[in-house]
Amino acid sequence: DAILLIVAALEQEELLRLHDLASSLQLDVLVEVHTMPELDRALEIPGLRLLGVNNRNLVTFEVDLATTEELSAEVPEEITLVSESGIRTGADATRLRECGANAILVGESLMRVEDKGALVRDLIAGS
Repeated sequence: DAILLIVAALEQEELLRLHDLASSLQLDVLVEVHTMPELDRALEIPGLRLLGVNNRNLVTFEVDLATTEELSAEVPEEITLVSESGIRTGADATRLRECGANAILVGESLMRVEDKGALVRDLIAGS
């Protein structure tokens, strides 16, 4: 079981408290960021293990895989880095793996494509 904590939606005290509570309940906690200041806040969480970089700006809804590329350099190796949003092809998965992403979260692309199996095979081949 897991919980998603979106840094942009939480004050720091609340973020820390919810991460601690979820961890104490043996939930995996995916902490999501989109900007460097959000990443700085996330890295203050004791015991942070899963960090998601949302490539979709939640204000403008613009998507740019460069978001993961830019932030990934600041993520310590011991933290599992998940790139989220805007991943449509195996080439996208390769690009994200090459900049340090350990996993990808794909949603919209799977919802929109007719041959979901082909997309999954392409994503796996690229990751």
